[in-house]
Amino acid sequence: MSLDKLVDSAALDANLTSVANAIRTKGGTSGPMAFPTGFVAAVEAIPKKETASWHQCPEAVRNFLANVTYNPSDYSASQIATYAPAVAVASNAKPIGYTTGGVTYYNEEPNVQTPFANEQTAGTLEPLDRLRWINCPTVNNVRDLGGWACDGGIVKYGMLFRGGEPTAQDAAVLVDECGVKFEMNLRGRSEAQRENSILGNIGYAVFDTYAWYSIANTTLWRQMMRVVFDTVNNSVPVYFHCSAGLDRTGTLACILEALLGMSQSDCDKEYELSCFSTGTDTDQHARRRDEADWRGLINQINAKEGNTFRDKVVNFVLSLGFSISEINRFRAVMIDGTPEILIGTNYTVTNTLTGVTNSNAAQSVEEYQPYVATLTPESGKLIDSVTVTMGGADITAQVFSGTAATRKVNVTQNLTNCISSFVKETADADTAFTATLTANTGYTLNAVTIMMGGTDVSQYYSGGTINIPSVTGNIIITATAVETAKENLLTMNDGLINKRLNTSGAAADANGYFITDYFAFDYAGAHGLRIVDGVANISGLGTSAYGECKVWCYDASKAVLAKWYISRLSSSGESLFSADGNDFVKADLAAGHGTPDISDWSTVKYIRLVLALDNAASAIGSVADVLNSGMKIYAE
Repeated sequence: MSLDKLVDSAALDANLTSVANAIRTKGGTSGPMAFPTGFVAAVEAIPKKETASWHQCPEAVRNFLANVTYNPSDYSASQIATYAPAVAVASNAKPIGYTTGGVTYYNEEPNVQTPFANEQTAGTLEPLDRLRWINCPTVNNVRDLGGWACDGGIVKYGMLFRGGEPTAQDAAVLVDECGVKFEMNLRGRSEAQRENSILGNIGYAVFDTYAWYSIANTTLWRQMMRVVFDTVNNSVPVYFHCSAGLDRTGTLACILEALLGMSQSDCDKEYELSCFSTGTDTDQHARRRDEADWRGLINQINAKEGNTFRDKVVNFVLSLGFSISEINRFRAVMIDGTPEILIGTNYTVTNTLTGVTNSNAAQSVEEYQPYVATLTPESGKLIDSVTVTMGGADITAQVFSGTAATRKVNVTQNLTNCISSFVKETADADTAFTATLTANTGYTLNAVTIMMGGTDVSQYYSGGTINIPSVTGNIIITATAVETAKENLLTMNDGLINKRLNTSGAAADANGYFITDYFAFDYAGAHGLRIVDGVANISGLGTSAYGECKVWCYDASKAVLAKWYISRLSSSGESLFSADGNDFVKADLAAGHGTPDISDWSTVKYIRLVLALDNAASAIGSVADVLNSGMKIYAE
């Protein structure tokens, strides 16, 4: 029997063409394909399909999260040291990557099947575990706040990230990969020393000071929460950080987590996660829930009104002047699930008016929110009497301005870095007007202008007080305070030339050294030091030639509390002062390697310095020479 009886060549060609077309479609190719070698090569070139899941979170961290639950009424113990090694292991504070097709994938959103493709493989990636560490090029201890169980669901990924001070190299991960659009710097303006984001052209905020395990500074907290609400409530992802992402960062994170309804135990655990980055070998390194700083923050929160930890923080944020609707919006944006809608406390407004109308028609007012109204008498009438009560107490004198026969004028105050004792928006005409202007801490009143009825009456201002004998028109007060010049501590005392302090603290002869006198030191107000180099007369600070340069701390009776060497990144390992141009700066005496063991810095009342001059052979010979050389010492 002939071959053409067994095989229909036309049908065979059609079938091979169909197979070739299917291979081309699957492999994304075109063109001729020889049989059989071309078919085999084309099939082998088609990328394989892969579905991968893996533990992105390191095992030690997973064990800590799975096995530890803290009692919110007992802060006497911590379990973190059982899981976080004494000496930090870098891989514990980074995500575990998944490698396929020669590419390693990090920072994936947990428990989500994310499509991927490379030259060799395509498919989906699904990292397990809820905690999402972020693998940045230079900054450590970076993590997404997402994934924690909270009120009505879990905290949403990709909106709030916490960590340490970033560099420009970290923008590739934080901005490009994680989608961060705003940097919130918690270090305080003087420490941060920048007014723009290091991560590129994104939003940025820095504040005059910082919150260190405290919610006492309501002005600062109002500023920080304003930034959080303005960004997150508009779906703008935020990276907030301090220097190492531990203390100041942990303080803000605690408030935000509690506001979302995370359990108190989980707030503690989220704080302690930083121990995987720092290690737990010492109290200075570790961040444990049973330490005084964290307990102090928790106690401040628990002192607020509310039945739960969440409610106490809600009431704290409301007391800053934010509305319940802003808080609910934040929770809705940040919670993946169905969060409880919080209901604020509303108070009834009752008007008992005779011959008077009220401009504010509201029948209720939300707790902590302002209530403003203008009372207007009917035509041809004057207001005879007004009484305002709140919670049964008469508050008329504190909140109401105006009498039956009094003409009112508007008072506008444009204040920069200062406050006024006059807090109302109107004043009585034809009467005296008095106000006291006070500069903010660290500032001095510089320029004050007073306009009344369009006329400059600035002559009524003197020494911080405004005294207008008779008000004749609308008042506009414009006042500006500028930063107060720092006091040169070197000029406060005589000092001792060619002397240094011996081990018992007594002055001893030592050519080429200088001892300052005692100067008062207030850690709450000024807890850093800046030594201005001048003409290099302390150029050897911290080198072996001047190894006896020291800082001495004294209590109120001038008894020695501690002393330690001054150095600037010297080979001894001390790291007290850092270089800042021609200055030597220590932003915080209580922080950093080489700091003495002073448990309570409020006991330090005096500081004394021992400094080297130019050199032993040509020591500056008098205090006048020191001052003229340009050396200055500031507490800041």
